[in-house]
Amino acid sequence: MLYRSVYPQLGFEHEPKPAPGCPDFGRDPVLDRDGPVPNEVPLPGLHLAASKKNRVVWWDPKTLELEREEPAGLESSEALAEDDEAAPASIAAWERWQAERAEAITTAKVESVRVTVARELPPVVATGAVPLETTSANRKGRPSGRRFGELVHAVLASIPLEASRELVTSTSTVMARLLGASERENKACVEAVLSALEHPRVSAARNSPDVRREVAVVHHLPDGTVIEGAIDLAYEQDGAWWVVEFKTDAAFDERRGQYEAQAQAYAAAITAATGKVARGVLLAV
Repeated sequence: MLYRSVYPQLGFEHEPKPAPGCPDFGRDPVLDRDGPVPNEVPLPGLHLAASKKNRVVWWDPKTLELEREEPAGLESSEALAEDDEAAPASIAAWERWQAERAEAITTAKVESVRVTVARELPPVVATGAVPLETTSANRKGRPSGRRFGELVHAVLASIPLEASRELVTSTSTVMARLLGASERENKACVEAVLSALEHPRVSAARNSPDVRREVAVVHHLPDGTVIEGAIDLAYEQDGAWWVVEFKTDAAFDERRGQYEAQAQAYAAAITAATGKVARGVLLAV
């Protein structure tokens, strides 16, 4: 593909012109060759390309200082030079570099911005500030764990809030395959999602003039910390916002403080963005 731009016009390979800004070239583009230069091999110099749209320089490798061994290690240090004047100056320059390097490392260790994800915020001291609501799903003996939670969240994020059982089932089947979930997890996910869709919070979201799902948020806390995360469901109702966080944990109480801190942070982010009151709620799915 590059031939017409790189090679000279046919028949003019041995008629180069001096290349501006380049050293004086010889008559062979190959460093070591046995015999004469073939007629079809371009000689070093400036050529008009075969396309006649550009010029190209073929180089003479004999003008390059090839296979030169670069000084390395202590041998490259001027501090070891025999010149009595060069050595002290070199040592002083090296010491300045060491000091500047140490200062740069110390400065770089100081956080200019502290960023954390909302789910890793410290738990609230007294739980109960964020209400906990529960769907009608049967949790006895059903699967649990991170993969099951990801499956439920993935389905809830993908389907319409008025989805039918058929759509929930087909969506869950696809998501289960993507996540490598078992058939047991798939069936439990369908029931969990259907129960969530029937919950009053989701019903209220269906009737809301403004609904946001899996929306990314970034917010600054009073201490300067930047938090980021994704809100499962947020909707406006009667001039205020509700933040709904879906949770599938089997041992919910162990992390409730963290979940409440997460919901509160999301509510604060919405308030900062909209100027409206925002409240969080945890929905055990």
